[in-house]
Amino acid sequence: MAVSSIQDRTNEFRSVLTQFQKRQASSKVGAQRQSLLTDSQKAAANGNANGDGKPRRSEFARRAAEIGRGIGGTMSKLEKLAQLAKRKTLFDDRPVEINELTFIIKQDLSSLNQQISSLQTLSRAQHPKADQEGEHNRNVVFMLQGKLTDDINSSGDGGIHGQLLKNNGFQGVRTSYGHPAPYTIPYIEIGNEDNVSSGCSTYAFRFTAFYNTIHAAYPSTQIIASTSEASCLPSPLPSGVWTDIHHYESPSSFVSLFTESDNYPPRTTGYGIFVGEYANTESDSGTQLLWSNA
Repeated sequence: MAVSSIQDRTNEFRSVLTQFQKRQASSKVGAQRQSLLTDSQKAAANGNANGDGKPRRSEFARRAAEIGRGIGGTMSKLEKLAQLAKRKTLFDDRPVEINELTFIIKQDLSSLNQQISSLQTLSRAQHPKADQEGEHNRNVVFMLQGKLTDDINSSGDGGIHGQLLKNNGFQGVRTSYGHPAPYTIPYIEIGNEDNVSSGCSTYAFRFTAFYNTIHAAYPSTQIIASTSEASCLPSPLPSGVWTDIHHYESPSSFVSLFTESDNYPPRTTGYGIFVGEYANTESDSGTQLLWSNA
């Protein structure tokens, strides 16, 4: 009877045994480390101080997740707007739907900007001093701002609708205003008195997003920022940008501003200005002021 061949698999067995021993050792170390925490400490470490077994996210994380979902929803609407804007025939043109969707998107963007600003305020209040969690929260805020900026940049595709074929609904509106043919828009102002409302804190990155998109497509168009408040503007302000000045003053304040234009940009700051409004909104209670005393 022939003797069957024998294969020595001792080394394979030792290898398997070594791996098993390493796993066992790792499990023991993990158990030892975990045992250093009490049940309440474990619950707190897992985000659940009540110990009910259900992890609870922080207020910051909850708000950030909600903003993320909002940005995703707005992006879907922007994509739909771009698709509608690319319809070029008379019968496919749906100006009412486009106008309604544009209005909704503007509301969404305004709400998201306010939510991001509120999230940033919450993070600063919870972490007034620099620490690891505060740095993480700050990065999350920047990430959300960047994501929203990317979505705004992509909304530049919606500008296609302003260049549709001659026979569409918007052409009729343009004709009614005395412009039967497309015409150049020499000036565009981004925003509206953002320093007056809560928009100041988010205006810098919103302005930059729209500026980059518009300037890339229409480099000859003069772009104007809606405020001249330095704290609201990006630093440095892109070359060639103008700022809008709105003066709501009392008579005495206007007297003090008599020589303002002689010492204003571009002579001192390097950028132009657009005087949006000069309005006397206050009284000097009957005090007589003379220009000769200015």
